[in-house]
Amino acid sequence: MSTPKHTPGPWQVNLTRVDHAIVRWHIASEKHGSAFPICEHVIESEPAGTEQLANAMLIAAAPDLLAAVAELLAAFGPGQPLPACRREALRMGIAAVERATAK
Repeated sequence: MSTPKHTPGPWQVNLTRVDHAIVRWHIASEKHGSAFPICEHVIESEPAGTEQLANAMLIAAAPDLLAAVAELLAAFGPGQPLPACRREALRMGIAAVERATAK
C-alpha cells in the first residue's frame, strides 16, 4: 500500500458532556505527540446520539479498516487463487480501498 494521504491512525473518539442533553464528540489522532483533531460533532439529543456515536466510532476505525482491507487484498488480490464464491468480497474490498484513497 502506498503512503496514505490521510492523518495516520490510530484515531480515537473523545466525548465531552456539555450538559444533560448535549454531548460533543471529536475524533483525534496522536500526531507528533499531541492530539490532532480529525473531526468534531455536537449531539443534541440522546436517541439520535446513540447512532451518531456509532458513526463516530466507525469513522475512528477507518484507518485500521483501510489497512486491514489493503493487507487482505495483498494476500488474496488479483493473481492469487480465490474461490469463485469469494470474488464478490474481493471486488467490494478493491472498491472500498479505491473509494477511500480516491484512486
